[in-house]
Amino acid sequence: MTIVDTKQREFVRYLFASVIALLIDYSTLYSLTEFLSLHYLLSACLAFAAGLVAIYLLSVTWVFGTRKLENPALEFLIFLGIGMAGLALNALIMFVATGWIGMHYLVSKAASTGFVFLFNYFLRSSLLFNKKPSAQPNHIT
Repeated sequence: MTIVDTKQREFVRYLFASVIALLIDYSTLYSLTEFLSLHYLLSACLAFAAGLVAIYLLSVTWVFGTRKLENPALEFLIFLGIGMAGLALNALIMFVATGWIGMHYLVSKAASTGFVFLFNYFLRSSLLFNKKPSAQPNHIT
């Protein structure tokens, strides 16, 4: 498999894993806001955290074939840091779109999704999971 094929496979897998994480995120956001009457920004933070755990587990077990770091705790901390930066970007977009422009919170969440997806994928892929092409995968594909 060439480097391009591997990158395409990882991108498609990350997209699929992100859809799963996004479903967890959206359903948690909706449930916390509508059923527990939490403020939409607090709900968004909690929902984002639930999605973060899901995408991490899928990333290390299924999406990426190589890992740059041997220390899983450090890897998770960096993964979390990227997620927190994505969370800040998500909150900023939602705050502007909902708080200033007046969009419904679910519409503003949709507007932030594409930006945050690309931000997270490219940072995580380059900082945590891709190393020399000769490296052996850490899982069975």
